[in-house]
Amino acid sequence: MINSKVLPLIVTVGVALSVNAQVATIDVSSPTNPVVTYDANPYIYAPDLPPDPTAIYLDALTLPTASDITSQNTLALEYAALVDAGSFEGLVGIEFGAYEAQEPVVQQSDTPPDTYSLTPATIYYTAPTNNPPTVATANSGPFYFDFGGPSSPVESGYTQITPASAYSASTGYGWGDTSKVSYRDRGSPDNLRRDFCMPQTPFYVDLSNGTYDVSVLVGDAAAKTGLAVRGNGLLELYNMRAPSDHWLQQEFPITITNNRLRLEFISSISQVDAITIVRDDKPHKPTIFVASDSTAAAYTEYDYPLTGWGDRMQMYMSSNAVVDDQAKAGRSSKSFVEEGALDTIVNRIHTNDYLFVMMAINDSASKDPSRDTSPATTFKAYLRLYVNAARSHGAYPVFVTSQTKRTFDVYGRFFNSVGGYPQAMRELGQELNVPVIDLNAKSINLFDVVGPEATTNMFRILAGNNTWPNYPNGYYDYIHFQDRGATALGKQVVDGIRELNLPIAKDVLPVLQPAFQPAIRSAYQ
Repeated sequence: MINSKVLPLIVTVGVALSVNAQVATIDVSSPTNPVVTYDANPYIYAPDLPPDPTAIYLDALTLPTASDITSQNTLALEYAALVDAGSFEGLVGIEFGAYEAQEPVVQQSDTPPDTYSLTPATIYYTAPTNNPPTVATANSGPFYFDFGGPSSPVESGYTQITPASAYSASTGYGWGDTSKVSYRDRGSPDNLRRDFCMPQTPFYVDLSNGTYDVSVLVGDAAAKTGLAVRGNGLLELYNMRAPSDHWLQQEFPITITNNRLRLEFISSISQVDAITIVRDDKPHKPTIFVASDSTAAAYTEYDYPLTGWGDRMQMYMSSNAVVDDQAKAGRSSKSFVEEGALDTIVNRIHTNDYLFVMMAINDSASKDPSRDTSPATTFKAYLRLYVNAARSHGAYPVFVTSQTKRTFDVYGRFFNSVGGYPQAMRELGQELNVPVIDLNAKSINLFDVVGPEATTNMFRILAGNNTWPNYPNGYYDYIHFQDRGATALGKQVVDGIRELNLPIAKDVLPVLQPAFQPAIRSAYQ
């Protein structure tokens, strides 16, 4: 977890569980009564949990000693006491630091929490595997892996990976448990895509520490594909989805700090065709990381015209700056942190980068305790974690208030339909001296000028009769955008960069401003 005082733990919970879902989280705030919840996704499924789950994302190769723990802060002592009581087997990945009196804490009573209070932390679970021994050797690659069967042809320049390719210190790569890997060979269309492995165990690669670009090719000529990819426990590629007889290739950067990359494929059946791993020693460019929900997320060609505004910001930035869209569908300010999506950003954020945070839609009205927050209390508490994460790495946090939905009154005037979250973000921005791009106000003004009828071409409101290949029967969605709507909002966010005169404004491309003047609004609360 990003909060350094919420520690990754190895736990033993003696409960029998058998549920099929994407990824399970175990709430261990009450060790004798752990609570298991699931992140539902119609395309992604994970194996059943075993009766005694024991492995929870082990990234550290060594455990701290008892003296290391007891010499640190008060909170660590509390966990040390739990270890002594036999509740936990050990502690890993502790980030020590001075204890802060106003660290967010779990609110145990029915009293409304203050702005520093959080709900119990959840920790990702992964099925136990035969973890390789401590790294013996590591190199910088590059690696080109062609996954498939032992008798299948191998793409030129690639290394063959079959279900029998167990990890070994001599090769520095391979499966953690070969008994949990199978393969298929369809015979076509080419060496990389005709065959694939179907793993239910991690794939390990020993690497020299540094930053790497990892590319994953998935797909199957005879069945649809849907999986997520985690790198060293970080949620790197989410919802890699392709129809039958289609393939999808996506890439992510990752910083290696413990000489090993662990790739996990979260799905009931993961069709992994090829993976490449190439070290990236190019100078780092100023980067804007987008932490948000589905309205800002990047999508594949199989979702088009569904488009997120975060994915369109790069259109208005020069090649001297990068927009890294880490928005995830269905996430709230709370679940984005607790499911590890913020960890993914922290792994790659640099000094003088930016963290743009836009949350609201999934924080409200979902009736889902794993996502819901309250604007004046827990929402602000979670936003503080984003601010702390950015500033602790020398990066700049920026709040972006949530755009409104396609909601208008009987007079055709648009209004804020995401509750008190934009105002809470404005207030917290002022309190913490965090710049605020008021996309809520900007979007209302924009939609007012465009008008209710024309906004049907901005939102994912699609005609049927096979007008759209990915939506042959049409679609009605008053929350998410098609390309032109996402592009317009992406430009509004970039306009906010210029208006706030952020240092990265020098990398905003000069573009013609719209000829119209938005209608003046007195309030957006």
